[in-house]
Amino acid sequence: MTIPNLPALDPEEQQHFADFEAGELRGVVAPGLMGLLQQAAEAPGLKDQRINSRLSNEDLQAI
Repeated sequence: MTIPNLPALDPEEQQHFADFEAGELRGVVAPGLMGLLQQAAEAPGLKDQRINSRLSNEDLQAI
């Protein structure tokens, strides 16, 4: 597989790229936003606890 030629980076982009490669970039997220993002990420994995069943009237009355 070949990688296409990328356009030349301007000096600011080159600096960002160099900082990224050196591991010097850090994400900045407000604490409140981080909590919301974590909740949104966890929500799809939670299962609903409802149970559907068909009961005869007699069985329902016995419960």
